[in-house]
Amino acid sequence: MEPGTEAAAALAPKRTMDPGLSWRIVSDGALSGAANMARDDALAQALRPGTGIVRFYRWSPATLSLGRNEPLTARYRDFLRLNPGIGVVRRPTGGRAVIHDRELTYAAVLPARACGGPREAYRRVTRGLVEGLRLLG
Repeated sequence: MEPGTEAAAALAPKRTMDPGLSWRIVSDGALSGAANMARDDALAQALRPGTGIVRFYRWSPATLSLGRNEPLTARYRDFLRLNPGIGVVRRPTGGRAVIHDRELTYAAVLPARACGGPREAYRRVTRGLVEGLRLLG
């Protein structure tokens, strides 16, 4: 699959090695923090029963992403002031601040009923990642 595109084969969910769950694999190029978070949100809203989505993407410009409830503290404001050109965005998920730069990031979305529990969720997400990386080459 070419970076920055969704190959026609990836648009439709595919049966994979994960019984009972089809994975839609999406590969986007480098986008701004706001565009990446909007894309993740749109894919989460598009989720259908029995289907998981794995999205691979990059960031441009480098971006500081804050967890859903994390405040933009003086420490982060100082960092951004000392590093002009770095974007800032709030993730829809929790966690602490992360600097995204020259990395491959992934988002995985799957129905809550497919998870069963933390171990099953990790197993399912891992299967989606393996399938996605296989398709990306």
